[in-house]
Amino acid sequence: HVAGTIISAGLNPELRGMAPQATLNSFRFDNDAEEMFFEAQQGMLISNHSYGTLVDEDTDLNYFGKYEEAASTFDFITYAYPFYLPVVSAGNDRGSGLNARKRGYDLLTDRTLAKNVLTVGAVDVLTNYQDPSSVIMSSFSSFGPTDDGRIKPDLVAKGVGVLSLSGNNDEGFSIKNGTSMSAPMVTGGLILLHQLNQ
Repeated sequence: HVAGTIISAGLNPELRGMAPQATLNSFRFDNDAEEMFFEAQQGMLISNHSYGTLVDEDTDLNYFGKYEEAASTFDFITYAYPFYLPVVSAGNDRGSGLNARKRGYDLLTDRTLAKNVLTVGAVDVLTNYQDPSSVIMSSFSSFGPTDDGRIKPDLVAKGVGVLSLSGNNDEGFSIKNGTSMSAPMVTGGLILLHQLNQ
């Protein structure tokens, strides 16, 4: 679903990705820092990270918004390779009752808190843009701010009712909701901007 949103060739025009001429390398998430470092060394400019740390009612409240190792590692890599930009999904924990004392805010964790990544939230479907009030935040997209006062997410994109490919079979498709669906919208858009300015 994520890869299709970024690069699907669109043999079915309704399933065309944001950057259908792009190529994609896919990796598991459990060794991301090492893989990112290697790929950035090889010249990768943009990566998508539609995953995050699972949190629940037993998660220490101090964990939300706290700049820790995962965020620091992402920042270290982007400092070493300043033309490389990771796009990170914000998470889907708003409305879950977590960190209730913050009333839906201060729910970001892990790599979403990095300073040099683009953290992406999810908005509802938008068919008729009039002005900024036309954009409605999804009911689930996680918000900051970070404990050190930074505003996150950095951007939002469509993350509700996203039609894309499915892994069920070669012609499968599905409709999904989540910041894991909005982040690849932004990733694909950034690839197009890069292509335009080459």
